[in-house]
Amino acid sequence: MNTTPDPAQAQCSFESLLLREYTLEPGLRDEAKLPGRVAERTRRVTEPLLNALDMLMKKQAATVPPTFNPGFDVPLSALRGLIERAGEHDTATVLTRAFTDFREGILSSSRRYISCCRTALVFAMQGKHENAFASLRTASQVNDGWARHHHLYGLIHGVRGDREKAAFELGMAQAREPFPAARKRIEDALRAAKDPNYCFEFHTA
Repeated sequence: MNTTPDPAQAQCSFESLLLREYTLEPGLRDEAKLPGRVAERTRRVTEPLLNALDMLMKKQAATVPPTFNPGFDVPLSALRGLIERAGEHDTATVLTRAFTDFREGILSSSRRYISCCRTALVFAMQGKHENAFASLRTASQVNDGWARHHHLYGLIHGVRGDREKAAFELGMAQAREPFPAARKRIEDALRAAKDPNYCFEFHTA
C-alpha cells in the first residue's frame, strides 16, 4: 500500500470540494454568466469608440504623443486601454460582483455576508484567489463568528497546496457551523487537509 503523500491528489480533492460548494449555491452558476453578457454588450458599445480613437491616433504626428484633454493631458493610448478593459470579462466580473455585494449590503449585513462569500466562490472557481480572499475578508468584517467564510478560506488554501492553513480555517468553520449538512461537508474537507492520500471526487450533472 502506498502511503507516500500525493500533493496533486490532495489538490484535486480540494478542487472537487470547492466545485461542490459552488454547485450547491442556489443560482450562483446563473449569476456567474452575467459578467460575460455585460462584457459582450460593453464591447458592442465601445467598439466604434475604439475604432475612432485608432483613426485619431494614426492622424496625430508620430513625434507628438496623441492626447485627450479633459482638463489635463491623457495619452490616447492609455484612454484606449481603459475603454478596452471595460469590455473584458474579468473587469465585468469585478464590477458585477461589487454591485451585487453593495446591493445586498444595503438590505442587511447578513445578506452582504452571504453575497461576499458567493463572490469569493466565483473568483475561486476562476482561479483568482487573491480576489476571493479580499471578498472573504469583507465577509469576516461583517461577522467573523460565522462559519461560511472560514470554510471557503480553508478550501482555497487547500487548492493552493497549503494544507496547514486549510486545516486551521476548516477547524474554525467546524466549530462555528450549526447545520449538520454543512458540518459534514466541512468534515470531508478536514479529512482532505489532514490526509493527503484521501481522494474526494465530485461531478456535476
